[in-house]
Amino acid sequence: MENVIPFEHFEEKIMQKLLEGKNAISSILRQQYEEAQIEGRYFSGKGFFTKFKISKNAPVLPNLKSFSFGNIVGQINGINVGFVLFISDGKLDCLEGYTYSDPWPDKITSYELHYADFNQ
Repeated sequence: MENVIPFEHFEEKIMQKLLEGKNAISSILRQQYEEAQIEGRYFSGKGFFTKFKISKNAPVLPNLKSFSFGNIVGQINGINVGFVLFISDGKLDCLEGYTYSDPWPDKITSYELHYADFNQ
C-alpha cells in the first residue's frame, strides 16, 4: 500500500522553502503565512492555485509591494513541477503550482523540492 502525502502537508513544505530567506521581506511574509487562512484552492488539471486570506493583525510589506517569485522547483511522483508565489499590495495572495506538460497527480506519494538553478 502506497503512502499518500496529504496535500496540505506538501503545500506547507513549499511555503516554508519559499519563505525561508533571512531578509525583512521573507520575515514579514512568514509572519503573514503563520496567521493566514486558506480562502480557496482550485485544481486546474495541470496544477493548482491556493488563495490566502491574511489576518488584519499581520504585518504588511512597506510601500504595499506587489510582485511574484518562483525559485522553487521539484518533482512529484517523478513529474517535474514549479511554483510561483504572488504578493499583492504587500500581502500574500496566491500560491500557484504547475507541471510543465503532465497532468497534476491525483495523489502525492513522493516529492522533492529544491531551489531552481536559472544559470544552467
